Amino acid sequence: MEELNGRTKYFSQLDGLRFIAILAVMQCHWIRTPLPATGFSGVNLFYVISGFLITRILLMSKEDNKGLGISLKRFYIRRTLRIFPIYYLSILVLFILNIPGARQDIYWLITYTFNIKLVLLNAYVHGENYGFYAHFWSLCVEEQFYFLFPILILLIPKAYMKRFLIGVICIGFFTRFFLMFQSNRSFETGLLPDCLDSFGLGALLAFYILNEPEALKKIMMNNLIFIISMISYIALVVIDYECFSIFNPVYCLLDRFLFSLCCFWIVGKASLGMHKGLMKGFLENKAVVYLGKISYGIYVYHVFVEEFLNHALYPIYRKCPVFLQYYWRVLIKYGPDNNSNWVYRFLGYSIVTVIVASISWYVIEKPIIKLKDKYAK
Repeated sequence: MEELNGRTKYFSQLDGLRFIAILAVMQCHWIRTPLPATGFSGVNLFYVISGFLITRILLMSKEDNKGLGISLKRFYIRRTLRIFPIYYLSILVLFILNIPGARQDIYWLITYTFNIKLVLLNAYVHGENYGFYAHFWSLCVEEQFYFLFPILILLIPKAYMKRFLIGVICIGFFTRFFLMFQSNRSFETGLLPDCLDSFGLGALLAFYILNEPEALKKIMMNNLIFIISMISYIALVVIDYECFSIFNPVYCLLDRFLFSLCCFWIVGKASLGMHKGLMKGFLENKAVVYLGKISYGIYVYHVFVEEFLNHALYPIYRKCPVFLQYYWRVLIKYGPDNNSNWVYRFLGYSIVTVIVASISWYVIEKPIIKLKDKYAK
């Protein structure tokens, strides 16, 4: 079967999953509710997908026997052309506009180490608000993974690869185990080692689809793995929400691992095209696939959109003539700061973010992506 050889160039259902992930992140950032945040779950899903796609590319490159230098050159050029342009463009705009904190944090941002600063300051526990660029911590973690992981994958012999990837998963879990009783509990969101179980599960999935596809298909057909991990994750969230804060040590230890196990099953089925029925229809819907395709831009810009609408347009609204204020209020139900009308705010933010991300995709990202085949030879 074409789906089982692992070399299919494009997995449309994965774009659908990217849309689900970015939707979870936007819900967390835009809807202020007392319910447990979904943002970290969305980020973990992104990490599993990234671990799968990146490791698959690296393992296929390794099989081509082009040599370590050429393989690394190809990989880094492709990743640079995909990730750097709008990230550094955003930082440049933040710097020029002198957005609060951006100039002080510029070296952390341009070196992809902002996540380390947040951990050192225990920022998430103390609730510091970095406004426009707080969400860049996850991009820093991902870029650190992109920088280090290819070297290891290309150096380790194939005979030891599965054991290595299982070891990567264990490092993520046990890193949190050793740190979970420390006073600085931002580690649960901030450092690369703490996220390795998510990346590692995606990487293990890539190994299976390329080398043991039939075994992977049997694993994916056993729904018990998914059911147990999902029930355990939901129980953990409910217990934590009822009894503790989101940063209680046991929650920090288990939540990423359990949810990433769920993602292993979900992403695995998507990579094999095994999602059927309503799930298949949703994941392969053209609009959903498109939104998943531009999800990186949505992630980069969505916080900017919220901050801009709240801090730029709302003051303008207060100065508008009464008749213009009336139409504004009809559109967004008395302004974006009214938490009781979160549906209107979410729809408004979403529409603007998708427009901005679409412009970015067609004007900046897509033309630059086309350069990959020219320079990554």
